[in-house]
Order: sequence, then C-alpha cells, then structure tokens
Amino acid sequence: MVIGIVFLFITQVLSFYFIALLYVKISRLRDIETHQTKVRDELEASLGAYLAEIRDENDRLIAELATKTHQTFENSTSIEKEGQKKDHPLVEESSFNNFKMPRNSVAKAYQKNTKKNTSKATFQDHLAVNMEQPKPLTMEETVKEYYRSGKTVDEIAKLLQKGKTEVELLLKFGQ
Repeated sequence: MVIGIVFLFITQVLSFYFIALLYVKISRLRDIETHQTKVRDELEASLGAYLAEIRDENDRLIAELATKTHQTFENSTSIEKEGQKKDHPLVEESSFNNFKMPRNSVAKAYQKNTKKNTSKATFQDHLAVNMEQPKPLTMEETVKEYYRSGKTVDEIAKLLQKGKTEVELLLKFGQ
C-alpha cells in the first residue's frame, strides 16, 4: 500500500512538472504570436503607405501628361489655323518635332488611322484616336483580372514580368 501511495505521489509531481512545461511553451508561443502580429501590422502599414505614395505619384504623372497633351493639342490647332492662313506646310511639321508622345500610343493611333486608309492623317486625328481609347488598367487591376480569370500567382508574375511577392501583395492589399 505504501508503494502505491509513493507511486501516485511521484506521478502527480511529474504531472505538475509537465503541466508547468506546457504552460511555459504556450506563453512563449503567445508572445511570439503577438510579436509577429505587430510586425505584420507595421509591414502592412508601411506597404500601404508605399503603395499609396506610388498611386499618388502615378496620378500626378497622368495629370501632368494629360495637361501637356491638352496644351500640345491646343498649340497644334492654333498652328494649323495659322498654317492654313499662311498656306505654309512646314509650320505644322516643325511644331510637332518637340512633342514626345509615348511610343505605344503613337503606334496604336497610327495603326488605327492606317486601317481607315486615310492618305493624310493629321496630328489631331492621332490625338483623337488616342483620346477615344479607354484608360488602360492599372497594375493592380490587371493583376486582379488575371487572378479572377483563374491564373495562378506564378503565371501572373511571368505575364507581367513582376515578382511573385509583388503580385501577392497587390492581390492582398488591393481588396
């Protein structure tokens, strides 16, 4: 009987020891979890601020390009009116040599005008075709569209020539 009581006492002491060990491990995991949550929140905040800064910069750039395009369009119409009055064809060509439109929009406008089989396409025609095009999707919208269509993050990254992490962040924070 004494042996039974000693055996029960030893098992009870061991049980308390293992319970204390498990409690220490659980408290460490909770500490690590709260630390990771803080780090995640800080990272989300910094990435959000970075993406907002990039978005603001892109909006500013788009507005500046739209203003320059509008100013160039106004200049071209006034120069063409002067060119018609003076009947001087070189005025029109020299005024557009300084204007640098992005190559893609010029190429698209040129392709659309050549499909119409117009022999003399003016700058206004190119600009009008460029203005009629819908706004291109932002990187975030493009990533979302690819993701909705069933593409994986790897496929989207390869298509857009971006890193997997960047695509994942755009999907995560763009919601």
